[in-house]
Amino acid sequence: MDIKTGSYTGNGVDNRLITGVGFTPVLLITINVTTGAWVWKSSSMAGDLSLAMVGSATVTNRIQALNSDGFELGTDTSVNGNGTSYHYIAFAADTAVLDVGSYTGNGIDDTNITAGLTPVIVYTQGGSGVSALSGNWRNSTMAGDASFRIHTTAAHSTNRIQSLGANVFQVGTEAEVNENTTTFYYFAFAANSAQVSVGSYVGNNADDRDITTNPAIAPVWAWVKRQASANLRGVLLKLTPHAGGVASISNVGEQGDAIQVLNTNGFQVGTDYYVNGDDGGGASVNTYFYFTIAGPSTPATIPVLPTIPSGGGWAFLPYSAYQRYKGVRALTEALRNAKIGP
Repeated sequence: MDIKTGSYTGNGVDNRLITGVGFTPVLLITINVTTGAWVWKSSSMAGDLSLAMVGSATVTNRIQALNSDGFELGTDTSVNGNGTSYHYIAFAADTAVLDVGSYTGNGIDDTNITAGLTPVIVYTQGGSGVSALSGNWRNSTMAGDASFRIHTTAAHSTNRIQSLGANVFQVGTEAEVNENTTTFYYFAFAANSAQVSVGSYVGNNADDRDITTNPAIAPVWAWVKRQASANLRGVLLKLTPHAGGVASISNVGEQGDAIQVLNTNGFQVGTDYYVNGDDGGGASVNTYFYFTIAGPSTPATIPVLPTIPSGGGWAFLPYSAYQRYKGVRALTEALRNAKIGP
């Protein structure tokens, strides 16, 4: 799966093109570094509609289009405020790893939504009404039928995304995931040992703590949220353009002492309660759930052997190639000199 992370500075100009992505994204997420506002658009959203993960109906004038080499922005300050810094992550189409789509809510409990893969994480958000208050997400390591709001201080709740299964995820009656007649948009990632890792850990309040993901990957993106009902933020996020310091981004902007470093086999957290607290309550309150994504692996470079020169000149040939040539030449000379017939 091709992934591109990057940064840009807003200029407030409408129809602004951000290029250099290298492919047409099917999923794009932008992050306002100052406010922490996330906006996302998938190829399932028609026209210039996009959604703010902090909670609002689908609107125009934010992420307006997904183009062949990037994306187009409107003038809304959540994506293009003059002088404001933004990060983004873009995903190319790969149906084995990423599925984007939509469904219409019906308000019925235990409703199964067909997905194009078997997800280990699902995020879903409605485009209007009550459903647009906040997106909800669940990963495969969460027990019971609980899931999280992504961008609020609320703890995990039931009756939202209730389970993940083979080419399906199930939603309950909660309006934020299944409001009757409302269109919902989702993205889902499948297990992929090279690029996708979800899991959990128990906080211990130790600084500079390294979390090894399972499977161990070198993430370009990591998000974490605490299970308990106290000392909560929205999801804490760190991605490679923001890797220069120890800060990560939450629903209120930059947050220090949280996700500090993206490692070659996971990520590092500080002592902040939002990512690594220990208040003596044990795993029931100090469990943290994560979702990490790695960039595509770099193919091995296959060396190109030099063309065999005419008339000698072997100084630059690898020894193995020289030996093979000597063998072929000896055979040629033997055949040429062979006496055929009586």
